[in-house]
Amino acid sequence: MLKRIAKIAVVTAAVALSVIATAAPAQASVSVSAYTKAGSVYDAGAGRGWFDEDGDHFYLKDNDSDGAGVYMAVWIGGVFYDEFFNSDGAGDTNHWNRDVAEGKSIEITVCVRDDGAVEGATCNTAYNSNGT
Repeated sequence: MLKRIAKIAVVTAAVALSVIATAAPAQASVSVSAYTKAGSVYDAGAGRGWFDEDGDHFYLKDNDSDGAGVYMAVWIGGVFYDEFFNSDGAGDTNHWNRDVAEGKSIEITVCVRDDGAVEGATCNTAYNSNGT
């Protein structure tokens, strides 16, 4: 009887560990960063957007007290993924944690966004094509 209980305990523990191991979120294998360009009344570097592969984190920072916010569009594996906004004010960084598949290319476009309008002249695109 004890052998049977021990065997059940070992099988239960193995199943639990395999569930935990497969439940971890996938992480992309690339990181990428871009700063906004200068445009009309906006300074270069007024905003920065980046993706950190370590945990699949997206960040968007407003670097300038120009009264405008920052916008970031993201493509993963060549397909539009999402867009992010930061209108919290100069010095603030917004953060989003997502699940991005391993081995995909990441492309981001970062722009100044003023009163809901993306200032096209400020947009800057960066990518890492290490993916498939």
